[in-house]
Amino acid sequence: MIPINHEFIRYNDKLYDIKRKYPEARVRADKIDDLRQALSCDITLKKEGNLYFCVQIQEAEIVQ
Repeated sequence: MIPINHEFIRYNDKLYDIKRKYPEARVRADKIDDLRQALSCDITLKKEGNLYFCVQIQEAEIVQ
């Protein structure tokens, strides 16, 4: 079950589940990859001074 306050972001026509969000100034640039791996995230996005550590949501597949 997804919590009500869960956040998502759309980037390049793909939907991402935001695992963590940090102010850009709080994360050293040389530690972004380490943090992404520690959080088991696929991608880090930057928007309006924040870093978003995200996991891509896979498209649903119809099974018959």
